[in-house]
Amino acid sequence: MGEESSETTTIPKERFDRVYSERNRLRDELRAAQQAVEASAAQQQQIGELTTQVETLRTDHAAAQVRWEEDRGLMRAGLLDDDAAAVARVLHQRLPEADRPGLAEWVERLAADPAAAPRALAPYLQQPEQPAPAVVPPVEPPGLGGTNGHQRPSAPQAVNAPLGGAEIAQIRQKCQETGDWSTWRAIRDRAYGG
Repeated sequence: MGEESSETTTIPKERFDRVYSERNRLRDELRAAQQAVEASAAQQQQIGELTTQVETLRTDHAAAQVRWEEDRGLMRAGLLDDDAAAVARVLHQRLPEADRPGLAEWVERLAADPAAAPRALAPYLQQPEQPAPAVVPPVEPPGLGGTNGHQRPSAPQAVNAPLGGAEIAQIRQKCQETGDWSTWRAIRDRAYGG
């Protein structure tokens, strides 16, 4: 019978500990690197989503800016009504695309020369005639008309046009100064159907 020999290689404890700790350190580094890759992938996805949102916002902003320029041109041309703007947009779209000017430029040109406007748009380009502003006659100073020191009320004045805030304030001040409120009452009655 033969002797069995078993050869065992002995590794010094220091070397084993060093290799074992190196393996653990590398495992931790690998785990951290995998987490960093996953975080980076999530960030890349967020960046992609944000880039898409930014591009959408840029497109929306450009469209809103074009729409604002069109609306501003429509307002400068006096087309303040939604129906007038819709008619202008439809008629503008019917122009040949090759030599079609911008909507704002087109309506401003038509506003300058309403005779050249399409028949459907012409009524909207007509400037309404402004009524003549109401003229309020000067009021006599107090004490000239009556025996008790107060002015006699005069007949109410007819007001044919709407009054602005400054005119109303002026009329009110004169009524306060003179004590004659007949003009003020006539304006009030006309405004409120009294």
